[in-house]
Amino acid sequence: MQNGIKESEIVLSVQAFCKVKDEIWFVPRNFNALFRMDYKDRNLIYVLEFEMEPRVKQNLVKGIVGYGNELWFLPSEAKRIYVLNLEDMQMQSLELPAEYQGNKYKTGAYCADGKYIWVLPFDTVCGYRIDMQDKRIESKPNLGYHKNRKASYMYCAQLGGKIVAVDRLSGQLLFYDPRLDISKFTELDLQKNLSREWEILVYRERFYLFSVEKVLLFDSKMKLLEEKSLLVETQGMDVLDYLTDGDDIWLSCYPDFILCWNLQSDKITKHELEHRQPVHGAAVLGEIGCGVLFQDEEKVYCLPGDYGYFIEIDKKTREKHEYPFFKEFDWVYGYLAADKQNQESRSFFFKNCIDTMNQFLQCVKQDTMSMKHKCQMEKAEQLLDKIVGKAIVDDITRALPREFMEMRDSQ
Repeated sequence: MQNGIKESEIVLSVQAFCKVKDEIWFVPRNFNALFRMDYKDRNLIYVLEFEMEPRVKQNLVKGIVGYGNELWFLPSEAKRIYVLNLEDMQMQSLELPAEYQGNKYKTGAYCADGKYIWVLPFDTVCGYRIDMQDKRIESKPNLGYHKNRKASYMYCAQLGGKIVAVDRLSGQLLFYDPRLDISKFTELDLQKNLSREWEILVYRERFYLFSVEKVLLFDSKMKLLEEKSLLVETQGMDVLDYLTDGDDIWLSCYPDFILCWNLQSDKITKHELEHRQPVHGAAVLGEIGCGVLFQDEEKVYCLPGDYGYFIEIDKKTREKHEYPFFKEFDWVYGYLAADKQNQESRSFFFKNCIDTMNQFLQCVKQDTMSMKHKCQMEKAEQLLDKIVGKAIVDDITRALPREFMEMRDSQ
């Protein structure tokens, strides 16, 4: 057991979600599946898989947008844009613009406004606009630079119908008017402002740009009003997600804390997490820190990135609770290996099981106490025989180090 999570349980890592009434619908980063969860009781329900994508595919979806009775799934590494009708649970898909189809990562920054989703360039020349009502995609060359120059936007925000983002390639600030289809660019002083990664949020007719050490405050016409330095203990930490509540801005930060910044008092409260080491389950997880934020009237919630815990913070008392966020490994194994001829699924599990065995072997080398040694060996046998499944144990053991097998046979 590590940080309260058993080895027979796989941590669900969340990057994309959408709140539907009292439920959170999300796609885990670990594999191909859609879940829904009542965030009051944290009961997880499996919904479906994206049938046109591999079951073991990671980082499928970058974002989820709700429109009427539909959920729109913007791809990260998925091949297409997907649309789920929540009434009949039927899935449709739309083809990406040709410029995006060859990219590993398809979506960076995007904004939803009414029936439209604006997708900014991400290692591409053009952006595009999705009409969710007519289910139509239109390329938008003016969302990028002129003369076929690529841009890559990670975060954006909207204010007064305008879209603002920072290009991580050039450091230039984009100010785009969708109504006029006109872009303006401003050069930021990168040496002074230290970072090309900016999280952007809108609060009371102003734009806030967060870097690893500074906060820049702009008015709605992108005039710089103020520059703030973050607290010393927060410098060098990336802002991953945010939400606003009254005078408070809540920030999810990498690797392991959540900040609440009150703009009236200029006071920052830091919520450090109890289980500070990221939890790695049976799937390879990316390093995306605490995770994504949402709220209701009473609490702020954080869905886990690679942290492994669902977090609740009471807005009034600031009391924090952490709950393990996982699914039983047996269920995941059965799902991925339902087709035993699926070599991709088998390879995926072999790689992670062998990593686990190698780590175990190092522990055995360092531990000379026979009783603890015996306990560890029994633990490894359980992992091989019960969790992975007897049918493919021989395949895995053939890939294990010879030293491990000799040690096991000597017991």
